[in-house]
Amino acid sequence: MRSCRFLSLASAAVAVVAILVAPPARAIQPDADLEALEIRLPDYGSDLAPQHSAARTLSSAAAAEIGGHWEVYRWSPASETAAWVYGSGAALPGSSAGSDAALEQAARSFITAHPAFFHAQEKDLVLDAIGRGAGKVGIHFRQLYRGIPVMNSRVSLVITDSGTIVAFGSEFYSNMDVDTTPALTAGAAITTAQNSLTFDPATDQVDGAPELVIVPVQRFEGGATMRLAWNVRMTTQEPYGIWASFVDAKAGEIFWRLNDVESLYTGTSKGDVEKIGYCNGVTPNTPFREMTVSIAGVGSAPTDSTGAFTINQSAGNQSATAEFDGTQANCNRQDGPDATQTLPIQENVPLDFSWTNTNSHVAERDAYFWMNETYAYIQDIDPTWSYQKITINVNVNATCNANFGGSVMNLFREGGGCGNTGRIGDVVAHEFGHGIQASLLGGQGEQGLGEGNADIAGTFMSNESLLARGFFLNQCSSSLRNCENNLVYPTHVVGQPIHDAGRVICGFNWDMRQELEASLGAVQGKAIAARTWHFARKVFRPMEQPDQVLAYFVIDDDDANMINGTPHYDEICVGAENHGFECPLVIPVYIVHTPLEDTQDSQNPYPVVAQIFAFDGDLAPDSTRVHYKTNFGAFQSLVMTPTANPDEFSASIPAQPTGTLIQYYISAADDLGQRNTVPANGPGATYGFYIGTLDAAADHNMETDPGWALGTTTATRGAWERADPVGVVVFVQGVPHQLQPADDHTPDPGVLCWMTQNGPGAGQTDVTGGFTTLNTAIYDLAGEQYARLTYWLFYSNHLGNNPSEDAFDIDVSTNGGTTWTNIESRLANTSDVWQRQRFELRNFTPLTSNMRFRFIARDVLGPSLVEAAIDDFKIETVPGTQGVEDPEGVLPRPFVVDQNVPNPFNPSTEIHYSLPFEMLMSLKIYDVEGRMIRTLADGTMTAGDHVATWDGRDSSGGMVASGIYYYRLESPEYGATRKMVLMK
Repeated sequence: MRSCRFLSLASAAVAVVAILVAPPARAIQPDADLEALEIRLPDYGSDLAPQHSAARTLSSAAAAEIGGHWEVYRWSPASETAAWVYGSGAALPGSSAGSDAALEQAARSFITAHPAFFHAQEKDLVLDAIGRGAGKVGIHFRQLYRGIPVMNSRVSLVITDSGTIVAFGSEFYSNMDVDTTPALTAGAAITTAQNSLTFDPATDQVDGAPELVIVPVQRFEGGATMRLAWNVRMTTQEPYGIWASFVDAKAGEIFWRLNDVESLYTGTSKGDVEKIGYCNGVTPNTPFREMTVSIAGVGSAPTDSTGAFTINQSAGNQSATAEFDGTQANCNRQDGPDATQTLPIQENVPLDFSWTNTNSHVAERDAYFWMNETYAYIQDIDPTWSYQKITINVNVNATCNANFGGSVMNLFREGGGCGNTGRIGDVVAHEFGHGIQASLLGGQGEQGLGEGNADIAGTFMSNESLLARGFFLNQCSSSLRNCENNLVYPTHVVGQPIHDAGRVICGFNWDMRQELEASLGAVQGKAIAARTWHFARKVFRPMEQPDQVLAYFVIDDDDANMINGTPHYDEICVGAENHGFECPLVIPVYIVHTPLEDTQDSQNPYPVVAQIFAFDGDLAPDSTRVHYKTNFGAFQSLVMTPTANPDEFSASIPAQPTGTLIQYYISAADDLGQRNTVPANGPGATYGFYIGTLDAAADHNMETDPGWALGTTTATRGAWERADPVGVVVFVQGVPHQLQPADDHTPDPGVLCWMTQNGPGAGQTDVTGGFTTLNTAIYDLAGEQYARLTYWLFYSNHLGNNPSEDAFDIDVSTNGGTTWTNIESRLANTSDVWQRQRFELRNFTPLTSNMRFRFIARDVLGPSLVEAAIDDFKIETVPGTQGVEDPEGVLPRPFVVDQNVPNPFNPSTEIHYSLPFEMLMSLKIYDVEGRMIRTLADGTMTAGDHVATWDGRDSSGGMVASGIYYYRLESPEYGATRKMVLMK
């Protein structure tokens, strides 16, 4: 474990990534003719490090059910599940036996015990793979629906060898309702697939019987449409491809198609091999490993890493034959006879096979050597890994490319301005890299992962970032691609061709490797980079680029706790941040505490108990403390001491008389000087509880009119009203969501609450085309020492075409409504239940005789379903002296993010915001697709008012186009998003 810095997951809630993208032909560069035959599924993205409440709710549920701290890394809107969650570790019961059967059963039991994590039915899961390595085990299931495989589905757990869960995730499509009876026969599907391509029965073939599958097709508004389909696989020679055609089993149309072409005798076998490529010169007498040497009438043996062979059998003088055929590959020359040598051999007289231009083609030697070197490199990392023997065709009668398909590698001859791809070692490694990728993941993955990881294989063999130097004939200073780049996710991945998209993950890996080599040395740094790269794919089976990045951290972890960092966290994080990926949250000192509630007990102390961990060393002596104050006096400090429970500390606040308000926070530090508090930003923020009974300045269950009124409203429907809610349920993927409450919150006989237009159905009475404001009555809180606002909120904006875009605001005014201060700006709430809201008002504003509150529900961005309700509103107070000033002299400032001015704007606009305390924060600009355009502020900012100016330019200095943009201010404690319009 190690964490060298404190990171906040300050990511935009609108961040977009890609899913369900079919991989094109696996060649070294795009083949336009082949790609034109492919049909891709829709790509609307998913949320990376989401901040919406569904992810937060799952994180909270994980903490409550299995303990510790858990964070959602990626959310899948297609399956409406957390694709990957990482955290501080939890035991997987029953996994200690370690066998595949025991692990499968333990994983199934865990999935069944925690339905909120996976939304999966265990009976509909079939084991897909168990991947082992680097002290981790990945257990992966795929989904069946009535026995039919669901494509792109997954339920996964990643554990340590000792049985501790470090990550889990799900892309399970729950509550499907699909008619599984095909209207189209398998034979008709074959005919449809054949007719859609140039199928020649003399040379082409159908590979096995068609398989009936269900394909989720992502919808723009979220969720997925399920299509029953026949998966017809065919191999064609012209155009060359291994095609998977998905034929709709009802309508008979092909809606998805991809191409799986990826792109006692002794002696030695050595020869002239070009150093990674013809641009780098020749290394003479290079050993050829894994070459089979056969002795007539005796037997055969493979050469070892030094090119040596030994056959321990006596048979006198014989003849020995060697050719470029061995245990892992058979190299075939397409423009002439295959190279072979047959020489006389004597017992105890070493025979040396020497391969030169006189007896072999340079492409044979180069391709055979570099393919076997790549194979051996992976086996050195993971001796348990293996791959089927492949055929290498060199000097293929085509130019300017190479490809790989299953077990055949095709390397093209020189011509068309391009070099012979059999003579470029990292091209060979790239093509075989597709085979490695398929063996680890069962496929190439999405978002160009196949191409990116194939490029990475090339960089490990060449030890440079340039791929295919000299691909363009004799242009040895240029290459096809460069993994040392500034490309970022998702901008250069989502919707991009796979060869281009792959450059991002290769760039991440290259930058990480450079950091490791700089800190550990070239040899060890490269070794750790390669090991992490390999096992991240084998154990995690990542199908999207963010998943592979997260997998590096998981594999690097050494103590089953992701929250405390990993041994090489900083080096991996540099690579991730350089290319737009999130680094997992790291908290150097972690504190878990359940706040104390009000009590009538004035006789006994009040125990404050917390779990406290130091991740980068040891807790500093006497640093675990409770800081408390009574009735706004000065803070006093208590040292927390260990209890009998692991990592648990406790201190007791002394008993206080009735009528005492106690405010407190907890702090701790490690021996490296890293510190943390709960709540965050203590002492500015505190927990609070009262000894005795608070006075009620207001207590409204809404059964009688509280004197509230409809305020400024621009919405065309959905205005606030006091009513008995009728309830509205919306089904998404068969899952019911409570859009509008069916009952108020007050126990029977209560029936009324304030709500946005009561109505019978979704989309008929929800807030639409503007905003609606509910104003409370005026409350006199002057002279009160303390005031707490509590109410129950029902809020839904996560359904419809543009979910979770519009914020729900709660504001307070000290002058009857002339000016307002924001208490909370809630971006999303997907719990479908009433939730208690609680605010200590002195944290936001002075207490006056003209206090008023307002609630604003809006639908001003893209159209979505927005409903809200308020019930059981209460203001509780501690009496004080009329006109008392703040005892500590300074009232905390509110957290405010104002609408930009002007808006719309051209060419620049100002963003004003206020911070209550000094805090770590960021202010970033995003486009409508969730791509981060510009960072206006990032770091620790002082308390008070601030202003940032955006001049309409992106991070590269270029002017952006007219349109809608978002700015988001994010901190560990607060977050707010606003919309703005650039109009030229």
